[in-house]
Amino acid sequence: MNCCPAAHKLAAVVIGVYGLLTLGGGIWGYVSKGSKASLIAGVVAGVVLLLCVAGTAWSPRVSFSVAVLVALALLVQFAPKVWEHRNELYDFAATGPGRTAVLMTGGGLMTVLAALYGLLTRAGPTS
Repeated sequence: MNCCPAAHKLAAVVIGVYGLLTLGGGIWGYVSKGSKASLIAGVVAGVVLLLCVAGTAWSPRVSFSVAVLVALALLVQFAPKVWEHRNELYDFAATGPGRTAVLMTGGGLMTVLAALYGLLTRAGPTS
């Protein structure tokens, strides 16, 4: 990836980790609870995020924009649960659903910030 600025590489790594977390979480939700909704949402969102990572080499603006949208959609699902339990966050995070919500919220926030950083960084000539 010599073609890309360091900011794009950093953003791609963060998006990739969140994509794998999302993909694995969806599969885990299905295996542990039989949740087809978790499986479908996790696999779709995870694969889209991983495709965004691959796309950063060809079209970083589109890839980072889609990653922001996917992460925001996941934040809409998970962040309200974290906010609802903000006063007992430690106890909430010790539960299965709490751990999932905290990980997905934290990862989503990091992904949004990293992708926005990538969007704000122009790709210039490399030497």
